[in-house]
Amino acid sequence: GSRLYYNPGIPGVRRFVEDAIMDAVTRYDVDGVHFDDFFYPYPEPAARTRKLAAGEKQDFPDAATFATYGAGFANRADWRRHNIDLLIEELDIRIHAAKPWVAFGVSPFGIWRNATADPAGSATSGAQSYDANFADTRRWVRQGWLDYIAPQLYWHIGFRTADYAALVRWWSATVAGTGVRLFIGQAAYRVGVKGQPAAWSNPAELSRHLAFNRGYPQISGDIYFSARSLRSDRLGAVSRLVATQYPAPALVPVMTPVTGHAIPYPEISSVSRDGHGVALSWRAAGATSFAVYRFATGEERGSCGFTDARHLVATVRAAQWTDTAAQAGRGYTYYVTALDRPGRESAPGSPARAG
Repeated sequence: GSRLYYNPGIPGVRRFVEDAIMDAVTRYDVDGVHFDDFFYPYPEPAARTRKLAAGEKQDFPDAATFATYGAGFANRADWRRHNIDLLIEELDIRIHAAKPWVAFGVSPFGIWRNATADPAGSATSGAQSYDANFADTRRWVRQGWLDYIAPQLYWHIGFRTADYAALVRWWSATVAGTGVRLFIGQAAYRVGVKGQPAAWSNPAELSRHLAFNRGYPQISGDIYFSARSLRSDRLGAVSRLVATQYPAPALVPVMTPVTGHAIPYPEISSVSRDGHGVALSWRAAGATSFAVYRFATGEERGSCGFTDARHLVATVRAAQWTDTAAQAGRGYTYYVTALDRPGRESAPGSPARAG
């Protein structure tokens, strides 16, 4: 088309891309490396200056590269997939060798292959990442080359070409038993936008997606495109989503399998009540962040208290926090846990009570 691309078939290109990424990983305190869905470019419309068959697409012009580097491959499609496989596998190795806690994930196009093209594919009939941009996303999951995958399921429930529900079932089955986290890419950008299918005029569509997800324990969460769409809150859909699905804070899932023990629990060193609420501070070593749990007087902590999201009231980076929602005249008991760099949570420290 009209764009310039680095050619993935040239080994030096792969090294250049990996080295650039590793410069960021080693130089900065990053949480992860996240790829979008661009590998080989999606097919471009045919050039207007050439007389081509109806519907014909421009192919990526790498015939000479294939002739140079494609020995052992029967066709360019398999060779292209091999090139991207190498990029993913090598990055997985290099990232975790440098910093085991840094998560590596991809947000690919939502369809790997349709069942009509491959019996292992999904009950869909749309474009396929395996064939369109030579991204064998299912293989990356099965090989364990990713810490998480976030397929872009940017369609509504019941869409004939690519039904959201059918794809959730397929991706859940794909990651099952692999240890790869599954996050669902949600199309916040479609909500309330003219020209989109009628389902996106319903402010409950995104909430319906998350309610459906709850039937699939393989799903660890959701990623929304885009932040601008979340802030615009068209049709009040995001406000509805927060009210129905996100009433409390949550901890980030542990992304990477890290050995060793979680860090020691923190000890609350002071608790005081003033006109702003209940102020807490604590001592801890080696923690990246902290989780604060609150129990009102009369509430039993019990064995499940720390897994009940209603008691998780804050996650913070500093070793202090003020509970501005604490009601005057009501007693509370607070606990603080510490989280390490991979996100593993310590046991709770000793309780602190505020009358």
